[in-house]
Amino acid sequence: MYAFITLLLVTIIGAGAGYWAIKKVRDKRNNKEIRCEIKRTLMKEGVNAEELKEAMLSAGDLDDVIAKHDLLSHWGFESNEDAKARIRKKFTVKINGLELILGYQDKNSTIAQGVLESLMQSFAEKQRAGP
Repeated sequence: MYAFITLLLVTIIGAGAGYWAIKKVRDKRNNKEIRCEIKRTLMKEGVNAEELKEAMLSAGDLDDVIAKHDLLSHWGFESNEDAKARIRKKFTVKINGLELILGYQDKNSTIAQGVLESLMQSFAEKQRAGP
């Protein structure tokens, strides 16, 4: 009798643990963010990554990117300020010698790539226009 109860408890606990583990792995896969990167070559050394990041993330450019990709509805945000904060958090600038690496990540690869390309394009247009 005790052996049967023990076996029943071990089976129930094992099944519960197995279900929990499968659910945990499945949730982790679904929450994974896709990272997109663009590599460019700089014209000169000595460029500061943080200054470049701030220049690329100007408020007007971010408003355009948010509108172009409909990020408020995609992310479920009420205001552009929330979306801007998210973009600033997920956008990275790395400099290694003359190599510039810009990165952005999102759960949706299309959004990640689109935001990164839009930021690059608006920054390049500002550079061509001059100060």
